Amino acid sequence: MTLEEKKKQLVKKLDILSEKELNYLLNFIEELSNQKKGNEYIDDKIFDSLLENDLEEYKEVWKKLA
Repeated sequence: MTLEEKKKQLVKKLDILSEKELNYLLNFIEELSNQKKGNEYIDDKIFDSLLENDLEEYKEVWKKLA
């Protein structure tokens, strides 16, 4: 799955967040995308983790950050 496909899936999964909160989170992840750990991009791992986990518990944290 490409990074763009992961991003689209994550947006669907994050319908619990407001548009402002979602934009903040996606921008934060994209800022990390320039960083590499070995041969793997960090943002790819973040998207994988977010897609695999229940996001309801993170909702309040993201609201505070946004």
